[in-house]
Amino acid sequence: MKKEILNVVAILSVITTMSIAGFAGLSRSLEANIPFDFMVNGKKLTAGKYTVTSGGTQKVLHIRS
Repeated sequence: MKKEILNVVAILSVITTMSIAGFAGLSRSLEANIPFDFMVNGKKLTAGKYTVTSGGTQKVLHIRS
């Protein structure tokens, strides 16, 4: 269980870092293949391919499968 939590934290850290770099001007979206179920804002998302995009001028990230 501890290893699974560390994997989730590591992958989300990478996604966050890439999102910050990408939204700073390098790219407008980020695609990731997440190999496990995870939670975002209290909602369970299943394993699969996700695209993270900027919410325009607001400080919002859109996560889509």
